[in-house]
Amino acid sequence: MSRSDSLPPRRPSLGLPTTYGMPPRVIAPYGRNEEESAGQANSRTLVVGRDIHVAAEIDHCDTLVVEGFVETRLSGCRHMDVHPDGAFSGMADLDSADIAGAFDGSLTVRDRLILRRSARLTGTIRYGRIEIENGADIEGEIAPLRPAGDARPAGRPPAGSPGHPPALSATPPPVRPRD
Repeated sequence: MSRSDSLPPRRPSLGLPTTYGMPPRVIAPYGRNEEESAGQANSRTLVVGRDIHVAAEIDHCDTLVVEGFVETRLSGCRHMDVHPDGAFSGMADLDSADIAGAFDGSLTVRDRLILRRSARLTGTIRYGRIEIENGADIEGEIAPLRPAGDARPAGRPPAGSPGHPPALSATPPPVRPRD
């Protein structure tokens, strides 16, 4: 009997890399299920697991999933998920973020920022669109991103826009005499 006869038959490959014969685990970003994430299995996703501390510069990943602690300057990344037990410290410039854990530093989200009820943010936050669940804790400066050339103060809608009164003028309107 040869050595190859004593080995179990090989399983057909699914085209996914394996580690010690086990297929990789699909990590579902917080607020999403595994089916929604299955199509992203081949994307550039960095997962920092529980009880892991990473202090490094991270760039050019599609998704960063934080279940542990990350201390970094994050650039060139499209999306970040901070799970309820996760913590991020540093600077992040992203397209979108879903935060349920702790964030301390400078956060710029060009499109959609979701703050879950367990989120705790400290620092400077800039966003394109924002969703805040009841219970999220924000301490610091928060403001929407403005298009270039828009000099109006953050948080103030333009005067005369729907649902907002027209701007007050410095001179009062003329008083008409009564007849």
